[in-house]
Amino acid sequence: MTAQAGEGPVQTLVRVKEILGETERVISVKAECEDLQTTLLRFEQAGVTVSFAVLKGLVEQAVLRQENCALRSIRAECESV
Repeated sequence: MTAQAGEGPVQTLVRVKEILGETERVISVKAECEDLQTTLLRFEQAGVTVSFAVLKGLVEQAVLRQENCALRSIRAECESV
């Protein structure tokens, strides 16, 4: 995650669990709650305001689509491991 703040970009890492179906395809994802809370705190300290639900949705959308997603000054970059 990257947020553009007044003093420059703020970057954090949010881990995501993938839920696989019977055919081993990803059917759902869940962003780690602790990582989201840490990200919210860092963003708020930098002056970037976003709700927990919006941040969670942005992260999970990026992972499901396997592409970067953005909302206002916040960008979720999808990196596969």
